[in-house]
Amino acid sequence: GNSNPFFSTASRADVLVFSQARGTARRLVWVDRPGKAVEQVGSDGAYGGLSLSPDGKRLAYELADASGQATDIWVRDLERGISSRFTIDPGSDIWPVWGPDSRTLYWASNRTGTYSVYRRSIDSVGRDSLIYKSNLNVGPVDASRDGRYLACMVLESGQWDAIGVPLAGGDVVPIATGPSGPSTNA
Repeated sequence: GNSNPFFSTASRADVLVFSQARGTARRLVWVDRPGKAVEQVGSDGAYGGLSLSPDGKRLAYELADASGQATDIWVRDLERGISSRFTIDPGSDIWPVWGPDSRTLYWASNRTGTYSVYRRSIDSVGRDSLIYKSNLNVGPVDASRDGRYLACMVLESGQWDAIGVPLAGGDVVPIATGPSGPSTNA
């Protein structure tokens, strides 16, 4: 069948988390360096992108609802083996990315139409903070180690551009552009 693997690594240098897509049922497993499955993480499900926290204690992942119409972010405490739903809005929430503190989570959501970037502390029960919105679809891919920038991908006319979003305010920084040049609408 069709397979789309997702990987994530962190401080646990001896293993990584791997999701192998097979239709809608996927399995998350820890894999050792030789590639042998060590342990399954949770039950089978319609998993998407995943992100292991820098301290290796939590796994954030996309999980489609039963209808397959929306996706939410879930966080699994790997020490306790407990998963909790992190996002609850009616839109799709994708591309989870941990901040360097292992307490802040960034993701993309289409709750207002196009995909925009949100953040929230895992300790917070409050509202999600919108940190970057564009008239184009945009989503986070990594946070700088110093916590000053969030690397994001912006889709314009079928081309992906990479930008740096300053988390303390300021101008967006172009990182890499597709063949057509930098996005002018980001």
